[in-house]
Amino acid sequence: MTPLRRRMLEDMAIRNLAENTQSSCIQQVIAYAKHFHRTPEELGPEEIRAYQLHLTQTRGLSASSVSVATGALRFLYKVTLKRAWSIDEIPMPKRPFKLPVILSREEVMHFLESIDSRKHRAILMVAYAAGLRVSEARFNCHRRYRRPRLISETGHACHRARGGGHLSPGRAPLP
Repeated sequence: MTPLRRRMLEDMAIRNLAENTQSSCIQQVIAYAKHFHRTPEELGPEEIRAYQLHLTQTRGLSASSVSVATGALRFLYKVTLKRAWSIDEIPMPKRPFKLPVILSREEVMHFLESIDSRKHRAILMVAYAAGLRVSEARFNCHRRYRRPRLISETGHACHRARGGGHLSPGRAPLP
């Protein structure tokens, strides 16, 4: 193991970075050094720029993959090698913003009409009309319809909690 690699691993361990993060950073720095056939200590901002161009144009990697390599190189040069470069000299690629797919009215109607169960169709129609996300609709359905309601000795409605216990009658919503 080279002294530079050992030093970088120590710097990452001091910062309590995950094992996978450490491994990924080391792999990125090795690939960078192999690309130029020189140690990273001999390379500078122009080589980093050329490497980023190589990753995006020649290898056709996505912005997130280039970001991983850029983050590893930023860590190497800023923390391990303590170079006095500005962060702006090692730019992070911008991730493209993708707009969500919006269905036409006909597509929505076709989808809703294809559902056989009246109950499921009604639930999906309400969720769609309210503009709920899938996670919100799922949470509300789980919370509202899946937990059986019980009546306590005092006559208050209680929801059955996990583990068979009951929630406080004062906190449970009344029917």
